[in-house]
Amino acid sequence: MQYLYDVKETDRVTGVPATFEMYNDFEKTFGFSPYYDAVYVDAPVTSFWYSLDASKPVDINSYEYMMTVTVNNYEKND
Repeated sequence: MQYLYDVKETDRVTGVPATFEMYNDFEKTFGFSPYYDAVYVDAPVTSFWYSLDASKPVDINSYEYMMTVTVNNYEKND
C-alpha cells in the first residue's frame, strides 16, 4: 500500500476510498495497523544480507508489478 500511495495508485485496490490517506486511514480501511510491535530476542543473532547488483537492470517483462520485500525470520535456539 505504501508504494501504491506514493505513486497515487491506491484506487487500484478494491474498497480503498478515493480520499485514502496512508497514515490516517490504513487501520480503519484494512482492520489492522500498518506497523507491528518489535520483537526482541535475547540470543545471539546471525544476519545475512542478499542483494542484486543495483547497477544492473532486472527484467520484469513477464510480470505486471515489482515490489521490494523485507523478510525477517527470528528463531529462538535453546
